[in-house]
Amino acid sequence: MELTLGPILFEWKKDSIFRFYEEASSMAVDMVYLGEVVCSKKNGLKPKDIETIGRALEKAGKKVAASSLALISNEEELNLTREIAGLPFPLEANDISALNIAAASTKEVFAGPHIETYNKEAVEFLKGAGVRRITFPVELPRESIRYNIGNTGVMAEVFAHGKLPLAFSWRCYTSRAYGLNKTNCRRHCALYPDGMELKTLKG
Repeated sequence: MELTLGPILFEWKKDSIFRFYEEASSMAVDMVYLGEVVCSKKNGLKPKDIETIGRALEKAGKKVAASSLALISNEEELNLTREIAGLPFPLEANDISALNIAAASTKEVFAGPHIETYNKEAVEFLKGAGVRRITFPVELPRESIRYNIGNTGVMAEVFAHGKLPLAFSWRCYTSRAYGLNKTNCRRHCALYPDGMELKTLKG
């Protein structure tokens, strides 16, 4: 069994991100995923940062993979994904278009938890597309994960600790809470480094 440190899903300041990965170099983890998964407008890691941090982590004995956005919705985000796929690390594809980009480059590719790999057929499809490791969606029950692994032999990961990322949308709900849309984003997410707390309509 290996321990993996997933990508940061929150809006942290860049110096905090670099400090966190300095600490990660001495953590008891085998693999580290680096990259921006939630939104390309965040002040997260740019491709050059991913390469710098990734090389330092490799020197510390960690395996490194670069993570793509969970939702690629425009040409700018496609270009960002192409840059990330060009880095000297395996690619964690979190959107099918990232999987296509990786396949075109013959890069080692993993399927992240945001690709809906719910059943044996989905696993076999991804394996046929060159995927070597799958992180199953956070909502998938243990029995389904066990069945998929047992019937496909895929190298698997499960989300085991931390706040669960349940859904992504091309609409930014933090911006919408401030009466704005994603195009006019003012990065209010920076006010909520651990994410904005939500309430249901019934409270």
